[in-house]
Amino acid sequence: MRKSILRASAAMQTIALLGVGATAFIAAAPAAAQDYTSGALVGSVHSAAGAPVAGATVTLRSIAQGQVRNLVTGASGTFNAAGLTPGDYTINIAAGGYNTHAGTISIVASQTNSVDVGLETAASGNAIVVTGSRLRQSVTQGTTGANINVVKVNEQLPIGHDITDITLLAPTTLRGVSGFATAAGDSVPSVGGGSVAENAYYVNGLNITNPDTYVGGSRVPFYLYQNVDVQTGGYPAEFGRATGGVINATTKSGSNIPFVALHLDWEPNFLRSHSPNRGNPDSPTDIGRLRSIENRSATLEAGGAVVPDHLFVYGLLQANRNTDKAAYPNAGQYEIQKDNDPFYAFKIDGYITPTQHAEFTYFDTRSKINIFDYDFEANDAYTDGTIGTKGLAAVQEAGGVNWIARYTGNITDWLTASAAYGLSKDKGSNQPADNTSYYVIDRRTVTTGGNAKAVGQPFATQDILNTRRRFYRGDMDARFTFGGTHHVRFGFDHEDLSENKIAT
Repeated sequence: MRKSILRASAAMQTIALLGVGATAFIAAAPAAAQDYTSGALVGSVHSAAGAPVAGATVTLRSIAQGQVRNLVTGASGTFNAAGLTPGDYTINIAAGGYNTHAGTISIVASQTNSVDVGLETAASGNAIVVTGSRLRQSVTQGTTGANINVVKVNEQLPIGHDITDITLLAPTTLRGVSGFATAAGDSVPSVGGGSVAENAYYVNGLNITNPDTYVGGSRVPFYLYQNVDVQTGGYPAEFGRATGGVINATTKSGSNIPFVALHLDWEPNFLRSHSPNRGNPDSPTDIGRLRSIENRSATLEAGGAVVPDHLFVYGLLQANRNTDKAAYPNAGQYEIQKDNDPFYAFKIDGYITPTQHAEFTYFDTRSKINIFDYDFEANDAYTDGTIGTKGLAAVQEAGGVNWIARYTGNITDWLTASAAYGLSKDKGSNQPADNTSYYVIDRRTVTTGGNAKAVGQPFATQDILNTRRRFYRGDMDARFTFGGTHHVRFGFDHEDLSENKIAT
């Protein structure tokens, strides 16, 4: 199955005069104005009296990678920079006869940060020093949602370590039914009133959405995420494969300052709540006492510079020990599932020049779930039982290899180009937990031999052997001033999807 989208959009606007405030780790999300993984900055420099300051030198420096952009304001006092790697930047503005402006700003993937700076004349002796700025809503942008700095949120808020809990920090999001997404029992979000099957998931521009049911995406470790941009409505054409919400994530990268971190996560079963009074109306059952889930993981991550300011590497390794024990009294069966396979990922970032950036991301979600079945005899209350002889043993394979290569560069001061090519594979875990249910049912009837017959989703009850999504895309952004400030964006993307199923 192939899907191609040709996109074109244009925005005509005067840069809004927006104040600057403190940087936040959860910010309202303005409309996307860049590709999936880079951001942009537009700004205006004027005197205290409001007159535009032309010829001012604007210096942007990436705090993590040390990349420097040197810009000059035009006759209207405006400047812009596109294709910026997300992260924190220092900004310095200098103009003859004025005090220097110095501060910091945050650039976010697929968004434009707008700033407005007023300079005091040198004679006044009052230098303007801005210590931070935050993303601001442009008067012409219509995307709603939230941009979440996962690292800072994890430091300051008690949050579950999965993509759903991150997504639920955005407005108009709700948790879907547990177990609807995968056999592992993961929950998935409903965004902006859409169903859980109407969202799209991206990691560094790679579409990892489940291609069979469109419920959830590939399972990525929490500590790999740097930022998650949750777009709940009004998102632009490049996110056209969703009708609910878009969960657009970028991962961590190496920096000039080396770092190593070890994270230990433990979800003990004794802290889980039970589920009393579930079962037959005349014989309520505490099902929770018949279920034991224990998840443990150790995550090691590290990053640094191979060539300072130019070549960076980042890597993550997560060791897992996950055990799920469940009793099925009516079937006389006790089942133990064990998933101990590791997850690993790495990312390479290269900067030929400050305006020419290439990156490669790889992550492997493959795992094998070992399933052991035993005879089980429950007591009358179903709150306990006896585990008997070991029976059927099976292995369920899940996950796959994922990678994406990207390039972003400035052709001229006003024209930016980006291109990407990637592959996402998955298997097994795509199968819904309830494989007897149809996620899509055609309620229309067809007549066969004079009898009406309902038509269900083909192959809905068959296991998924593997899925494969290959894609390539290209984007161009043109920014120019002619009777106002304008931004024109156009691009193309193409996906090849394939899937194999086997009879259960």
